[in-house]
Amino acid sequence: MSKLKEVNSMCYTFQACCTLASGLVCSAQCSFEVVKRCIGLITQVLTRCRHKGAIESAGVALSVFVKNVTSQTDEDKHLMLQQLLTEFLDSMVYEGKEISVTRHSAGLSILIHKILANDMQPGKVSYFCI
Repeated sequence: MSKLKEVNSMCYTFQACCTLASGLVCSAQCSFEVVKRCIGLITQVLTRCRHKGAIESAGVALSVFVKNVTSQTDEDKHLMLQQLLTEFLDSMVYEGKEISVTRHSAGLSILIHKILANDMQPGKVSYFCI
C-alpha cells in the first residue's frame, strides 16, 4: 500500500472515530468518564491532525457533541467543556503558542468556535467570565 493510501486510510478512521464518539454521547446516557474520553478523542484529532477532511469531520462531531452535552442538565459535563475551553485559551495566551488559521493549527480555531457557537445552555456569556 502506498504512503498516500495509508494516510488517507488513517484519516478516514479518524473521521469515523469522531463521528462514533459524538454519536455515542448523543444516543446513550453515558458516564462522565465516557463523555470525557469522547471529547478527548475529538480534541486530539482537532489539535494534532492536519488532514482537512479529518479536521472538518471532527468539527462537525464537536458541534453535535456540544449541542447534546449543553442541552443536558449535568453540571459536571458543562464544567468539563468550560475547563476544556479555558485550557486551550490559556495555552494560546500564557504558553506563547503562535496560533494561525492555516491547516497547521486550524483545529484550535475550530475547537473554540464550535464550543461557543453550539452551546445550548442559557447564559453562554459565562464562558467569557472565566
